[in-house]
Amino acid sequence: MRSQPHEKPAEDLASILVARGISTVVINACRSSIGYRQASNVSSILVKAGIKTVIGMAFNILSLTAGVFMKEFYQCFLGQSLSATRAISYARGVLRQQPIRTTKFYTQVELEDYLVPVIHCNRSEVSDLQSLHLDTPVTQLSSYGADFQEVVLGREGDMLRLESRLTQPNRINIHLAGSAGIGKTALLEYAAAWWKDTGLYDEVIHIRLEEEQYKDVTIDWLKGSIGTSIGVTAEDNGKDPIVEKLNSGSYLLILDSLEASQWDPRHGRSERAAQLRVFLRALKGCSVIISSRLDDAWLGSSIGLPLRLDGLDTIHAVALGRSLLRAQGERHNISLSKDDLPYFENLADLVQGNPLAMSMMVDDFIHNSHSNSADLKSYLISVLQFRPVFIDTEKI
Repeated sequence: MRSQPHEKPAEDLASILVARGISTVVINACRSSIGYRQASNVSSILVKAGIKTVIGMAFNILSLTAGVFMKEFYQCFLGQSLSATRAISYARGVLRQQPIRTTKFYTQVELEDYLVPVIHCNRSEVSDLQSLHLDTPVTQLSSYGADFQEVVLGREGDMLRLESRLTQPNRINIHLAGSAGIGKTALLEYAAAWWKDTGLYDEVIHIRLEEEQYKDVTIDWLKGSIGTSIGVTAEDNGKDPIVEKLNSGSYLLILDSLEASQWDPRHGRSERAAQLRVFLRALKGCSVIISSRLDDAWLGSSIGLPLRLDGLDTIHAVALGRSLLRAQGERHNISLSKDDLPYFENLADLVQGNPLAMSMMVDDFIHNSHSNSADLKSYLISVLQFRPVFIDTEKI
């Protein structure tokens, strides 16, 4: 059931934020900083109530523009620990230097929408604004790679759900479940780097259990591998220094692709399953995320209820497919037109929003276009007629 909005005065929101010591607020909603009249300017109301800095939107903003701005802003503000004023200056500079926006129907327009994001701040923050100028050269600060957009596209809500569970007062191990190719590993790899860069964790240990070295290991071997990562060796004196070190610091342990390991009792190794449960229960102060394709009820009380990662919705699946095709199509002289959009939406629905499946279909479309010069409509019809699909095995 879809929840219904409950309208509340901005003053009520301001009082809640101030009471909880919030100093910086970012609002990506359209027209959240519109006009000069306080009654219609949510950002102004928040600042007057005591919030030090508020970022809002002076006019309507394209979702594409908001995505670019927020990515650059947060990488500066959280990833690089710059002030909000300097972060917004950098993010606006990126929008100014890259003014071309692609619309839903593949047309390109030039917009000066770098003016839409604005900052409101109280007097104590004004001094930081005096040294800023839009013509300041923009330096690339991002360290997350060119595929950043593909990794987090449509996953903002999933990131929020993960962070909400990780920061709950009563810590509980998280079980991230989802089908093959849905993006569990990609999301966790990005999230781990982001959480470490922003100071949520001092260290992240990411164990990929599908790798050959972890296929048939004992808990002692795994703990030894973790100990190597955090500079601790195991001792057989009744204590477990690895568990003690994990519980005493700001650590996140990720056990990825649990279904590939031999700890699952369905592989006939029930004693190893019991050892894993004991190990997980002993981690009282260390955050833990376990990902797998299965429900893994055998983990019992050592893990919380599954947080399921579903396929992307149609809009984000189409955006992912377009991005992949644009990147590869330029090398193969393949382009899209506005007439292709409905067929791309059908393709996104066909793969049920699975990112890996969408990537494979784009590869197959490019491969098929070389031999048949097919457009997207003809390609989709051929797939629905059960034509064999070309699969790049390196992506599996």
